[in-house]
Amino acid sequence: MSTSMARRRLCQDGRHVGPADASWHGVCKSFVSISGEFADWGAIKGLQIDAVAGVVSESDRIGVLEMYLAKFPSLQKLYQAPENEQGRQIVARLLESHFYRISPKWIRLIDNRKGFGHKEEAVF
Repeated sequence: MSTSMARRRLCQDGRHVGPADASWHGVCKSFVSISGEFADWGAIKGLQIDAVAGVVSESDRIGVLEMYLAKFPSLQKLYQAPENEQGRQIVARLLESHFYRISPKWIRLIDNRKGFGHKEEAVF
């Protein structure tokens, strides 16, 4: 997914409706395709995901922030005790940031190495 695509929001029918920004807190239908670059169609493998995405609610934000900090111990250390102006700036920006939740309806694994069009699907 390109950076420009990752920073755009979608309306219910999947059309791009504009850049995502801090004022937008809706939930939208999302479709994501993840794969590498393949010159040979027979080597293509990747994921397709049909999901609903939206900004994490304020009531869930603290728990999500704790999980995020646990994943990045150096950031957790900085968050707990910023040592200089740059550290305080990073913490301030983290606190202003939004976290997003992606709730998949289904995930499809595409693996043409097992035969052209081979797919396995999990429905949630």
